[in-house]
Amino acid sequence: MSVGSRLRLVRESEGLSQKAFANLFGLNQALFSKYETGALEAPEAFVSQVAEKYGFLPSFFSSPEVDVASGLIFHRKRASLSARERMKVEAEGILRADDIAVAARKLRIKSDFPPAGITYVWAECNVASSPAEAAAWLRDIWDVPQGPIEDVCALFEKHGVFVLKYDFGTREIDAFLLPVGADIVCIALNSEFDNSPDRQRHSLCHELGHALLHRESFPGKECEMEADAFAAAFLAPEEDFRRDINRQMTFTMLKGVKAKWKISMSSIVLQANRMGVMGDSTYRRTLIWLSSIGCRKQEPLCGIVPEKPHAATATIKRYIGNDIQAIDDFGLSREKFFARYPELAEKEAAV
Repeated sequence: MSVGSRLRLVRESEGLSQKAFANLFGLNQALFSKYETGALEAPEAFVSQVAEKYGFLPSFFSSPEVDVASGLIFHRKRASLSARERMKVEAEGILRADDIAVAARKLRIKSDFPPAGITYVWAECNVASSPAEAAAWLRDIWDVPQGPIEDVCALFEKHGVFVLKYDFGTREIDAFLLPVGADIVCIALNSEFDNSPDRQRHSLCHELGHALLHRESFPGKECEMEADAFAAAFLAPEEDFRRDINRQMTFTMLKGVKAKWKISMSSIVLQANRMGVMGDSTYRRTLIWLSSIGCRKQEPLCGIVPEKPHAATATIKRYIGNDIQAIDDFGLSREKFFARYPELAEKEAAV
């Protein structure tokens, strides 16, 4: 990322317009816009001012270029957000993925993930012709046992997919994809949905579906439907899942299936409809019934607990080791670093 790109990320992570940001530093918007686009080189004094105000080191703006993309364009609820809110969430995710890039580059860590995506498999090997087959293919490649996945976060992290869990500041986005170059896959996950752990699990698998299926796709409704189908099949493969459901959807049965497979009741009836176990009219009536008893807004947890990712923090902790000065490599002040990674704050206290 260039100096201008990093200035833009800092501004967007603060939720500020170009005009508002420029005014804070006594600049006009037109001049600051040229700094962001790279049409003019930003003066070192100005960059230092920005760094000091927002908790960065000047070195952050001259760090080696890292290609952190964003899959937020695929998100099904992006239209309900203002552009500024969306950019703030996205910028914070990119900044956190950039931290992973710093550590992963030095530690030589790569995601155990097909860098060319499942598209290669479809086009060249004909292994998968649908999202469900792609999900089955990945479960096989990752050697996932039959039946429910006990911990999605742990499975992803076992294969080098980093889950970056933090508060997005909005409930309009569950998660989004953050590929880092061709070697690292990160998924930003909204901690706001800790009260809906089944939703978190589906969201993670939905974003993994985008990573596999849509690396070179134009976003749209079809992509969302494919990612949802992938997530459903990855979490509850039809052959195993079919044994636990029937046409008579009682509340007791739904709670039991949810507790076992750790997916929402809405997902259960949708899967039943997709598999032909439940007809369209019964499917619609069941959703109306779930809504009438309050389960479309807040389902019972059925013993499911929020999953806790560890790999991102562990990787950064490993990078720092016993050298507290290594924090400087992330281009962050100590205060900002430990605000972003409070789990590591006790390490500084021990030094």
